[in-house]
Amino acid sequence: MMTYQKILNNLPPKGNDDKSNSGDGIIEGNAILNAENQQLSRNVKELKSNLGYAEQELLKKEHEIMNLNNRLLELEARLQRYEYFTGEIDQVEKIDGMLQSLEAEGNRLRKENEELKNSINYYKGHVQTLYLILIIVAIM
Repeated sequence: MMTYQKILNNLPPKGNDDKSNSGDGIIEGNAILNAENQQLSRNVKELKSNLGYAEQELLKKEHEIMNLNNRLLELEARLQRYEYFTGEIDQVEKIDGMLQSLEAEGNRLRKENEELKNSINYYKGHVQTLYLILIIVAIM
């Protein structure tokens, strides 16, 4: 009779073959997901950094806006003072014009006063001459 030799099965069963292929696929999928996760983590960190920078810039700009608003209010106050002083300057110019006309009138009156003094001195001389003539006529 024939005897059968015992065969050793060193090969993995076909069912195990599918499992090892799917395990490799899972590992590859996990590696891809881990790489994507790391990339997303880097993107999130970069975006957080950009957000922090943007917030700092926003605070700087808000501070600049507050400074500019304060400067604007200061300039508006200066403009009001300027307008007030412009009105005052107009009044001062009117008063200056009046003073100049009064000075001109004073100069004219001084000149007239000098002329009158000269006329009085001239007439005094005539009166003295007439008194002298009268005395001479009275003596004769």
